Parts: sequence; C-alpha cells; structure tokens
Amino acid sequence: MPLVRIDIRKHADPLFARKIGEVVYRARRTTIGVPDKDNFQILNEHDGGHFVYDPSYLDIADGLHAELAIRREDVFISLVEVKKENWSFGNGLAQYAN
Repeated sequence: MPLVRIDIRKHADPLFARKIGEVVYRARRTTIGVPDKDNFQILNEHDGGHFVYDPSYLDIADGLHAELAIRREDVFISLVEVKKENWSFGNGLAQYAN
C-alpha cells in the first residue's frame, strides 16, 4: 500500500489535478504492480512548480509530459520509505509491530 503525495500549483484546474493522479496511479500499476483500487494519494496545492512523489519515476514523468504537457524537468520525485512496524491499517493497531 504505497502512499503517494502529489503537490501541484495553487488553483490548478480540478480536471488537471485529477489527470495527474490517474497518470501516477497507472504508472504505479504497470511498473511496480500496485493492485487494482490500491490508490492512496494525497493531493496538495502550493505556490510553485509541479512535484510528484512516487517510485515509478520515468513512467510518471513521461506520462505527465505526454498527457498534460508538463515538462519532464518540472517533475520532482522523492521516495520516502516507512518501515512496516510504523504502519497502522486502522483500529489504532500497528499490525506489523513486534
């Protein structure tokens, strides 16, 4: 269950923002095998450029460029790994903690 945080320019067109999420999700499904409906994304609006965080770097940059004309050099990706011991899938339980 990878969580993706996507930062876009403030006041972006909602359809543009939705399309970014779709491109990122599709890239994650095809390159790292994310399961169907395992689409956990946080979309933030900021003053500034486009920033996308996800493990499928090249596919995301290419997809955003092809479908939304975002320059590849404007796509910034950072992977932050979190140990399973720090996950909780609800009920206040850390299911993977020892």
